[in-house]
Amino acid sequence: MANKSNWKGFERDLAKLFGTERNPLSGSNSKHTGSDTLHPYLYVEAKKRKSFALFELYRDTKRKARKEDKTPVVAIKETGRPQVLLLIDPDDLPRVCDCYLEAKRARIDMEIDLHNPEDCNG
Repeated sequence: MANKSNWKGFERDLAKLFGTERNPLSGSNSKHTGSDTLHPYLYVEAKKRKSFALFELYRDTKRKARKEDKTPVVAIKETGRPQVLLLIDPDDLPRVCDCYLEAKRARIDMEIDLHNPEDCNG
């Protein structure tokens, strides 16, 4: 992702990442969507600041992951709430998606085996 000095450039680069365009009037001024992009399925909120505390956590995780030749993923969760958020580098998205889908297929295969004894007897 190119390093742009202004937030509009950041929004443009982010929109390109998902194959769409920046919403020129995002937020409540827009007639299309409040999202920062015009993507038909993703609601994208872009925030650019001098620093975020999560970046230091991510950088530390990335250093540790690289020592083990692994892909860094930071998972955050608030106590007492069910939602989990994942923080990943967009360049790692294909690898993370592959791992997620592989694990999901394995869970589905296990459910089939558990619910259909004939599958276990092969």
